[in-house]
Amino acid sequence: MKKLLLLLPLSIALSGCCVDGAYIQRQSKATKAPGKVSKAVESAIGKNSETLSSVKNGDTTQISLKGDASFARNSAELNPVAKAELSTLASALVKTDAKSIKVVGHTDSRGSAELNDALSVKRAENVKDLFVEKGVQASRIKTSGVGSSQPIATNDTAAGRAKNRRVEITVKN
Repeated sequence: MKKLLLLLPLSIALSGCCVDGAYIQRQSKATKAPGKVSKAVESAIGKNSETLSSVKNGDTTQISLKGDASFARNSAELNPVAKAELSTLASALVKTDAKSIKVVGHTDSRGSAELNDALSVKRAENVKDLFVEKGVQASRIKTSGVGSSQPIATNDTAAGRAKNRRVEITVKN
């Protein structure tokens, strides 16, 4: 009889049911959390964002800060429109339970590799600084820069180079 009583809680947990419903509630919350983060991000970005776009992929949301609308050549300073939209995004991130936020800076191919690597890191750090200023926990944010090694457009035209000057933010639920 003693063995039966010891095995009863285990068999109930494995079957997915429980007397007080707490297990079912925890499972329900766990499955809703990822959507909560992506919905908050989508809401913050809006449909008519000049500088931000997002794509949801499983438990991550990829946000791109469009370089052509955010950074001047050889600059890590965010323009006012980008700052405003990132501030709105930061406010949404504060309210979510996202586990981690990865910010990666990019540059065009003009200039030396050393300069571009340092500039891409500074772009990512400026986004992180803005997020922290708006209340996002610094410990949740990791930054890096990849210089000009991952272009999304040609570096042969001014328009293409402008697109390559960007920051990508990955939010993991």
